Amino acid sequence: MFVLLAMIPKSADRLAKTTLLAPSAPRSESEAFGTQGEGAATFLSPNHPVIPSLSRDLQHLSSSSPSRKKKRELLSQRSARSRSQIGDMRPCNPAARICLARNSRRDLPTVIIPMETYFESYYLPISLDALGAIQAMLRRYDPFCAFLPDIDCYDVLTFRRQKAHHETKTFALFDRNILSDVLSLVTPAAAGQEIKCNERGRIGAAVMCFLQSCNALIEPSISLYENPEKALEELSLFRRADNIDASIYARIALGNLDALPRSALPPPPDHLPQVDFTKPITHRRKLRIAALKIAEIDLSDRSPEEKMEAYLQWTFADYISITPAVLLAATYFTPRRTRPLLRNLRSVDRNKALQGINNAVWDLQVLLHWMKSTERQDEQRRLWILCSRDTALKRIARALHCGDSELAAEKERRSFYEEYWGAREGLRLADLSTALQNDSSNPIRRANGPTSPNYLEDLERDLEAKLLAWRPIERASGSIS
Repeated sequence: MFVLLAMIPKSADRLAKTTLLAPSAPRSESEAFGTQGEGAATFLSPNHPVIPSLSRDLQHLSSSSPSRKKKRELLSQRSARSRSQIGDMRPCNPAARICLARNSRRDLPTVIIPMETYFESYYLPISLDALGAIQAMLRRYDPFCAFLPDIDCYDVLTFRRQKAHHETKTFALFDRNILSDVLSLVTPAAAGQEIKCNERGRIGAAVMCFLQSCNALIEPSISLYENPEKALEELSLFRRADNIDASIYARIALGNLDALPRSALPPPPDHLPQVDFTKPITHRRKLRIAALKIAEIDLSDRSPEEKMEAYLQWTFADYISITPAVLLAATYFTPRRTRPLLRNLRSVDRNKALQGINNAVWDLQVLLHWMKSTERQDEQRRLWILCSRDTALKRIARALHCGDSELAAEKERRSFYEEYWGAREGLRLADLSTALQNDSSNPIRRANGPTSPNYLEDLERDLEAKLLAWRPIERASGSIS
């Protein structure tokens, strides 16, 4: 167990940047304030063991005939230290702060302490050096997306301070690729093997180490639904993975260990929730219809701009506007797209094309779950981290949140469209999207009138039939399109 000392200005907001002073020797958890077990946050305000002991200060001052002012400072320091023993988070008075700064250890860098400052101490499952390397690694790979404007989501203290000051819990939502990275470490060990992990395995180890240091709760359930036949087996493996020591993950992530030792894998859980992973997730049909319509439009002879406009008009007239699906369409139809989100759409094997649609639906499912979760995170005191290696998915996720005002939402919408479509066309499409959204109560919309009870079922079946019936056109050159 390690302890991290942080200096935080009192005037800073609830997610203020912290200044790390120094790591200290481990301290008994029985002395901590608010301890909740391994890795829980503790507070020592405003003093900490890295500050010299009071007896050493007394010896120094007694040899130099301290003035009355010095004595007052010393008494203030003694008061500050006594408060720290019970975990009081009040700032010490200015005299105590001056004394603490003046008597800092010579082997530590000089710290200028603001007049209103908290000192906080956090228990960590790994060393400060290892934590810094893990955070730097994750910044390079950038697997996280969190709705924390202007805040470094690769700083463990961001989330630990939220818990400490506001009782805010941190939740991590895994997509399938991150879950697979983590399971690739655990599966061989569960089979009694120690196989050298690849780069993705090390990313998975870094993610798990970071989240454990945050005391985050991990939600992999949507990813488990993607493979219902193996869902219970994967859930059991993941529960074991979630209880592996963070220091083991740190060693794997940083290349000091090439495989998960069999001895480091906890036993299987005694009980697993009784879940039918074959049942459709909420909203899945609606998302699948949206993805099938994107595919149908893309297989037409329209220009990219016409395709995007056709999709927006369809959501207005005959369907509903699902924000993640609209943004996915904007990133898919654009001539600037780097890779297709609907894979194998033009494959001769139409079942492969359908599988590509179904895979995209899982991305939309993750985005929708993320959107709905973060919309309620303030009232529920929860912070959500989306974990994915999919750059396009994370870009859409970031665009789903654009502040609390309509002005901020409009600004972000325009910025998103301009990024993928250029200034002129992006602005036109953004304005069209806004206009249709503002006219959502129009009675001509099918969504605002009576519909058949089987409308969605029939629409899904018709769109799927068109997808499976499509055939590539063979050109005179012998190529197909």
